[in-house]
Amino acid sequence: FKKSAIHYKSGYLELSLSKGLEPIKVKWNMVDLGKPVFVVISWKKDSGWICSLVLEQTIKQEILSNNCLSIDPGSKRTATTFDGQEVVTYSGKYIKSLVRLRNKVNGSIQSKQSGCKKHSRRYKKLQRVRRRITYRIKNKIKDVLHKYSRMIVNYCISRKIGKIYCGDNSGTHINTNLG
Repeated sequence: FKKSAIHYKSGYLELSLSKGLEPIKVKWNMVDLGKPVFVVISWKKDSGWICSLVLEQTIKQEILSNNCLSIDPGSKRTATTFDGQEVVTYSGKYIKSLVRLRNKVNGSIQSKQSGCKKHSRRYKKLQRVRRRITYRIKNKIKDVLHKYSRMIVNYCISRKIGKIYCGDNSGTHINTNLG
């Protein structure tokens, strides 16, 4: 839902659907945060319905917009940042170990399920165990990524960096002395 389809009325956010249909109502007690700019409602098999909101907030601290930070995401390292003077790498070992653990759990449970009759009680019980464990591992991965992103934002605020470039940023360090 975009900004024009979001309305606030008496403690509820009303998300407009097409003409003739009742709007979706979401309880909204955080009036001091303002009205969301963008809303996404999605379904996830492991957690059910999820309502994601995007809010606009202004930062009271003055940030110089001419400084920039480039972020290069990777597989071995979660991210590598470069601000013109300093390179900071964020390790991806913990995430890689969690992915390995998830694959190991999935493999062991699938091998146990292969000995069961499909849709039997034992099969369904093993399926629930697998979902629960993979959900926990997914939450741990999400937590680590959130901590890394928060560290990068705090780094930008402390260095008064106004622009962040993400992706293949080979052009940002053309004229730097690498050695």
